[in-house]
Parts: sequence; structure tokens; C-alpha cells
Amino acid sequence: MTTTEVYSQGYRPLHPSDVHDLQIMIIRVGVELLLYGVQTALSVAALSVLMHRKDRTRLTVVVVAGLFLSSTISVAVDSTFLLIRFAASYRHTTRDYSETLDHLNMALSVAFRSNYFISDVVVVSRAWIMWSNSPTAKATLIVCICGSAVGVFVECVWTLKLDFDMFGYFAFPIHRLMMIVPLLFTNVVSTAL
Repeated sequence: MTTTEVYSQGYRPLHPSDVHDLQIMIIRVGVELLLYGVQTALSVAALSVLMHRKDRTRLTVVVVAGLFLSSTISVAVDSTFLLIRFAASYRHTTRDYSETLDHLNMALSVAFRSNYFISDVVVVSRAWIMWSNSPTAKATLIVCICGSAVGVFVECVWTLKLDFDMFGYFAFPIHRLMMIVPLLFTNVVSTAL
């Protein structure tokens, strides 16, 4: 879109509720970037320590790098998603952003949920190492991680089928429990062992 097209559409001031939505979006992106900075520092430190250890496992390095990559994708896609969605919702444009927003929403949903699942895998792997001689504990951990995988997958598919408003992440639909309960149960069981 050229500058002439933008100005030819006329000036449309934002309503106070639009300004409020924009403020929420800015705060949300700011908090995400702040926490991403903390995670970046911790990930770099962890990878540095892991690379200098002689007894490191490749799985640990891959998991830390995977969590960092997933978080990077989440922050980048979420910021882009919010900006495009705001521009599409509050400006008169001739371009249709719905397909772009659908693809960004899909990438964001998968990146967020993969972070949750990978984190659970880390917790389960620690409990697995501590209880390597107990078949009962291993069976329990396998059931828990399978339940988490199914819960995350089903909730992700269900989320992608629903149509959210601009700030739908603040809502708490009941279907989110399909992901939260198995993840929480896995964490509680892994920690209790």
C-alpha cells in the first residue's frame, strides 16, 4: 500500500476502547520480550555450561536449544500476529489479512504448546533418571507423558478450530483444561517421585 492510498482513505481517529486494546497489546508484547530476554540469558548460560562439560548428553543440549527455538518463534510470531491483527481490525485497508493471521495463529499455537510439552519432558526425564530401577515409576511416568502429549495435541487442534477475538488469550475457555490438567498432573507426579 502506498502512502497516497493510506492518506486518501481519510483520517479515522481511534476510539478510547481501541486505545485500550492497543495499550494491552503493547504491555503484552513488552512482558513477552522481557521474559524472552531472561530466557535468552539463561539458555545461553545453560548451553555454555553444557558444552564445556565432558559428561553432557546430546539430548539435554537439544532440549535446551529446542525450548529456546520454540520461545523465539513464539515471541516473533505473537508480536507479528498482534500487530497485523490490530492493523487489520482498526484500519480501512483493501488487503485481506485473514489467511496470514490464520497461518500465524497456527504457528503460534504449535510453538506455545510445544514449549509446554518439552518442559514436561524435561521434568519426566529427571524423574526417570532418579527412578531408573523402578518399573512402576517408569510406567507411571510413561502414562503421564503420553497423557500430556495427547492433552496438548487435542487442545491445540481444538484451539485452532475456534475463532478467537483479538485478545482471546486472556479468556479461559473450558477446553484449555484438556491441556492444563495432564501437564499439571505430570509435573506433580514427577516432582512427587
